[in-house]
Amino acid sequence: MSRRLLLLAAALAAGGCGPSTKHQMIDIVPFATARDPYFTARKLASSTLAATDPACPVVTTMGTTTMIEGGCTDTDGNELSGTAVLDGSLDGDWTMTWTNFTRLPPESTCDGEPGDSRVIIDGTASVTAMSATVSTFAVDLSEIDTTANLFGCGDLTTEKTWAYTGTVETGADSDGDATPDELTFDGTGTVTRDDNGRVLVVTATTTAQLMDRTVCDQEPLSGETTLVAGDHTGVVTNDGATDCDDSPTGAFTYDGKDAGEVAIGGVCTVVRVGGSGAAAPAALAAGACLALAALAARARRRRS
Repeated sequence: MSRRLLLLAAALAAGGCGPSTKHQMIDIVPFATARDPYFTARKLASSTLAATDPACPVVTTMGTTTMIEGGCTDTDGNELSGTAVLDGSLDGDWTMTWTNFTRLPPESTCDGEPGDSRVIIDGTASVTAMSATVSTFAVDLSEIDTTANLFGCGDLTTEKTWAYTGTVETGADSDGDATPDELTFDGTGTVTRDDNGRVLVVTATTTAQLMDRTVCDQEPLSGETTLVAGDHTGVVTNDGATDCDDSPTGAFTYDGKDAGEVAIGGVCTVVRVGGSGAAAPAALAAGACLALAALAARARRRRS
């Protein structure tokens, strides 16, 4: 057995292949507080509209409606397919609908085998002003990310799905940069994360999640999010007002017990173990399971 496989086997023996509901819930936290579906929708809308190639995608504007169509390859070699339609303006009220809008970068290979990375967006998001300071948002959206497996050949796929509604309230602009300093989020909905078939669905409810980047750049100052999956409940308490971390975190309890701090944003979920939380070995084991599966499939292909 190679040294790589020995290391993977050791990780599996330490934590097992099946992550617990607790560790899956920790992994879903960065996508499940109220600010996350809101900012994800805005990010995806902005990136969809930000194409620099004048020929691909094909963009057609009629009044306040903008149609973005794929079925082409841009100058960087990215294949675009599907459609997206924006009604309104991202500076005001807007609704965007994606229909299998896909970005497929130029093919990469691993030992001569294909290892494509792609993003597929499907669904609808909207923001509607209710007053000068309060807007509602609704996100009924899925984002599928497929990336090359870092441990070997084969692709890893994560699908995130939101069926979520909420409100965002803007505060004062104390530094005078024409952007409100404070944003307060409330919301509730269903959030799903599927990592290569490992699925967790939670009902997520956030109350009074306050952000102020003049005080703490990325981490909410306060607020609480409750995640319910079956008989299990996790609670994330934002504490940026007293514990502002460069990689934003929040205090976490699982079924009423202290589980340390969890990442509340970013791509990689990092757990600083505290209390009864011991997520790092299981997270390593989950990654090792995917890697071992890919290596096993690769070995089977070579034998055949």
